[in-house]
Amino acid sequence: MLRTKNPYQQVQRASETQRDFELRVFRQVTFAMQKAHQENDTIGLVRAATNNYLLWQTLLNDVTSDDNKLPRDLRRSIAIVAKAVSKEIDENINGTLDVDFLVNINNNIIDGLATTPPGVPTDVV
Repeated sequence: MLRTKNPYQQVQRASETQRDFELRVFRQVTFAMQKAHQENDTIGLVRAATNNYLLWQTLLNDVTSDDNKLPRDLRRSIAIVAKAVSKEIDENINGTLDVDFLVNINNNIIDGLATTPPGVPTDVV
């Protein structure tokens, strides 16, 4: 069965900023991990943690690129967090994955992305 796209969603996504996109992806991945964890859905949790891993690896690649415009100290901090998240998932995906740790880190990123920095016009972020 073919699904038609909601016209509102098409316009919304077309006008979505990079920051909005990142916020949406972090929320989706975090929700999936929380839901799978709460439901004791092992396969769902492995899937969600893998998506979280891919998200953080993408972020790591982005912040280590010479083209990245973020301040160097912020890029370095994000890279350290990305490596910690990746290590947690690599070492524990089939065992004692610390979902609370992963969710807390993602929620901190979500909070940061959802907040407009002082003095920055909202159409820029």
